[in-house]
Amino acid sequence: MGNRQKGRGTSSCELDEISNLVGIPRFQLENIYRDFRRVSKDYLLDKHEFRRIYKNLMCFSPNSPDYFHLTPSELTRLHNAMADRIFKTFDRNKSGRLTF
Repeated sequence: MGNRQKGRGTSSCELDEISNLVGIPRFQLENIYRDFRRVSKDYLLDKHEFRRIYKNLMCFSPNSPDYFHLTPSELTRLHNAMADRIFKTFDRNKSGRLTF
């Protein structure tokens, strides 16, 4: 991902590997991929664009006892921390931009 050639698809095996690496279900990763393709005009996303997509997915576990008690600012910080963790994992070439 982080260093793919423009327009190259991501294989099923690669999606499984990435899902295991970042600890999110594959269906959520597929949602990120669809949103990426929809919003990325140049096939590149920076961290802020990625955070926006991630926030829309609400990738939190509703089973967490703390989830329902978070303030809006705590929820934003949690969204950003999770998105940044995933972004860093995807950005294998450390360019600060993601491609799929």
